[in-house]
Formats: sequence, structure tokens, C-alpha cells
Amino acid sequence: MIWLGNNQKSCMDFHCQGFVQTLPHIGVGARISPVSTYNGKQVDLQLMLFQDPKKKHWWLFYDTKSIGYWPNLYFTKLRVKANIVEFGGLVNGPTIHQDPP
Repeated sequence: MIWLGNNQKSCMDFHCQGFVQTLPHIGVGARISPVSTYNGKQVDLQLMLFQDPKKKHWWLFYDTKSIGYWPNLYFTKLRVKANIVEFGGLVNGPTIHQDPP
């Protein structure tokens, strides 16, 4: 998980303060299973971002499970609302074949 806070510094997983994990058996940055296969079965990953109306923290859900949250103090404009949220990912795995230069 990579996120960008007020200081414009990107943070991956737990390499800097910010994200507070509340569900320890789902590892942030861990392998996801099952996965999609090329030209085969595709798997959806159900993620949701939700702002707590009282404390204004931003909560991350995987399916119906709350994984953790970003405290509102790490954001200025997001303390009020968000119009759009973008998700992306990094893929890591063994090399199947090498392309010539």
C-alpha cells in the first residue's frame, strides 16, 4: 500500500507513520489470493474507502472487513470530503521469459 500525505512524501506499507492497522491477520503489503490469470479467470478485489463521520479518519475496507485507517491529521483537504479515490497496484512475481533488448 502506497499513500501520499500532506508532506508530499510517499509511504509504502509501514515504512513511515500514518496508516493504523486494526486487523492484524490481513497483512498490509502481503500476497493476495486468489489472483487473476492472463487470458483466464479474472478476480475482483473489493476495496472501499470510508470516512468516519465523527472522527473524520479514512478507513480502508477489504470486502466487509475494516483493515485500518489513516488518521485525519495526515490530510488537510480530505478532512472534509473526497470526490474521487484512485486505487492502483504493484505486481511482483517470477520472470516467465526475458525479452531481448
